[in-house]
Order: sequence, then C-alpha cells, then structure tokens
Amino acid sequence: MKRFFIIAVLWLSCATVFAQWENVEAWNVVEPKTVESGHKYQWYEDQACAWQKVVSADPKNETAWRNLFRASYLYEYYRVGIYRHSYESPMTDGVLRKMKEAIPDSYAFYISLCQDWLSEWGEFDPNILIKALKNVPDDISSHELSPLIFRLWRYNPESIYLEGLFRNLYVKRYYSERIMRYGWNLMQSMQKDAIYVARSWYQYEQMVMMQYIFDERKDIMIISYDDILSDDKYRKDICKRLKLLPFVAGKYNSNEDVRVASDFIKYLKQRCDRPLYLSLDLAYSAGIDKSWLYNEGLLLKCSEEQYDNILVALHNVQEVYDLNYLIQPNFMYDPDGSAQYVDNNVVYSLKILSEKFEDFGYTDAARRLRKFLEKVYNRDSGYYYYYIRRMFSINK
Repeated sequence: MKRFFIIAVLWLSCATVFAQWENVEAWNVVEPKTVESGHKYQWYEDQACAWQKVVSADPKNETAWRNLFRASYLYEYYRVGIYRHSYESPMTDGVLRKMKEAIPDSYAFYISLCQDWLSEWGEFDPNILIKALKNVPDDISSHELSPLIFRLWRYNPESIYLEGLFRNLYVKRYYSERIMRYGWNLMQSMQKDAIYVARSWYQYEQMVMMQYIFDERKDIMIISYDDILSDDKYRKDICKRLKLLPFVAGKYNSNEDVRVASDFIKYLKQRCDRPLYLSLDLAYSAGIDKSWLYNEGLLLKCSEEQYDNILVALHNVQEVYDLNYLIQPNFMYDPDGSAQYVDNNVVYSLKILSEKFEDFGYTDAARRLRKFLEKVYNRDSGYYYYYIRRMFSINK
C-alpha cells in the first residue's frame, strides 16, 4: 500500500511539471534510442528524459532535438489517447518553444512544426513544409516523410517538388505491390475527369503517387475526405481548382464536421458536371443519402439518376480489374500487414458481388467469380481470408 502511495505521488509530481522534461525524473534510466512508433507510452517518457539529457549537454544537436520532440509527441498521444491540442500546456509545446530558441533554422525544427504548429504563432505557413522537405536527412524514414509529402500535396498540388518526393517513396517501396495493384484497379474503373473522395490512406495515397511519377489518370481529381471534414481552407482550395464559388457551410446542432463534409460532397455533385466517386469506407460514414450511392465493385459512384450499377460492376470484374495477384503469393514482405488487410477488403467486396450477380440473374458470372475466389482461398495464405473461409465452409 505504501509503495502504491509513493508511485501515485511520483505520478502527480510528474504531472505538475508537465511542461518541462528536464524536471521529470524517469522511472527507468535508459540509453537514448531512435524514437519510432509502436511502443507503450512509458517507453516514450523514458526516451524523452534520456534525449533531454543529450539536448541539455549539446543544445545544437538536431538529432537529439528531433528525438526529444518525437518522444514527447508520442508520449502525450499514447498517454491520454487524444490529440495534443486538447491540453492547455502540453510538454510538446514546451519542446517546440525551446527548439525555436536553440535551432530555429534546422530540418529538425521545421519537421516538428509540421506536426505540432502552435496557434500562438498564427496561421500555419506552408513554406515551412518546403523548408522541411528540402532539408530532410537521407536516412529519414518513409513513415515520417509521407505525412509531410501529402500535406504539401493538399496545400499545393502543383508544387514542383512533389514528383521527386513521390519518387522517393516509390524507390523506398513505401507501398507494397499489392496495394499499388489495388489502387491501379480503382483508377482504371473510373470514368474520365472523375472526382474521387476517399478517406483511408490505402484508398487514395498510392493513386496520387502514380499520378505524379507515372502520369497515370491525371484527369482524376483526388480529394481527401478527412481534410474536407475539418479544414475550411482545403474546401475553398478544392472549389477554386474546380472553378466553383466557395462552399458555405450551414449551421448544425450536432455532428457538425460530418454534416459539413456531407453537404460539401453534395455541393460538388450538384455544381460539377463530372462523375463523382467515393471510396467504399465512406458508404456509412459520409452522411450521403444511400439512394445516391451505387456500388460498382470496388468503388461507390454518387448519382442522383438510377442506373444498372450491377452491370457496371460486372464489366469491371470481367474487363477492367486485374485480380490475378490475389491468387499469387505475396512476393514482397508485408511487415505491418497492411497489404493483407487491403486484400481482405477486396475479397470481401468480391464475395458480395458474387451474391449480387446471382441475385440479378448473372448466373455464369457469379459462378466464375466464385471459382476465382475458391482459387484465392486455396492459395498458400488463403486461410487469412475469413469471409471466403466462412463461405466455403458453409457451402461444403
């Protein structure tokens, strides 16, 4: 009991000095290590204290400052589980202020600003992104680089730096071959001059990259749903690029962000003479009238006019999608399982399609698709596909 009381007092004492890492005594004395995601919050606290000692000894050490910032940033995120701007005076803000004093013109400071800009410094300056990206070290990880690249893409899709930056991700194989093939299938199934709104990273990021380094389907305008959800400036930029009058959000009593995004998507549909598509993960979260949404296989099309979307889906499966990779081994190592997750979503969508084909009388097409799914099931890693396993176990 006494030990528990002492630990509680220590925890409270840490909380009271939350703004200054140099005043926090780590529970574990550890050697400073490169800070990466994937650890528990206690690990980040220990690393923040370890890197603080390095910074105190060498205030111009950019690597130490960068690791201190990341440790503090990730500690606060994992410790409470919410974004840091919910705090009145987070430790990470204190680190940024001291970085500005110690290393104001450095890649470490610019990269950190892109992650945690302080409101006291006014509106975020997009030039900070350019400074950060032009000065990053060669050994920066793709996971750290990617968010900066896509932030620049959202701010300035015409930037002369984007092609080279996306080529950097491509050379580092940031997206696996299977995720690239999935994005390729989505792009090929869209009509000319399409507008595509997507949420999850795997639903659009690799497609943006292909537009820049392969010049593939540059007629498609790709829009990040999460940004139209929360960023009025981004919505205004989209309207400007589409030569539309600025969108004016209404006043809502509840669920404001989702309703703003929903009305913005409707605004695009009603003001633009361009086909509008949504990623499948927006089917139930975008707040769009379900009568407007038509499943064409791996995408949703937003249309006020009724049409035979099952026939379009049949065409996509038979003539457009290249799905042979699903019956091949995963030749590239997939360390975080993201390719397998995307494959699972594709397989689930195809399973639903086979049932729709049957319901609408496309019996032969349904049978062929089921035969294909059986081959996927029999692939070495086929046991990962829960929906197929369940389908075949029920029907045996």
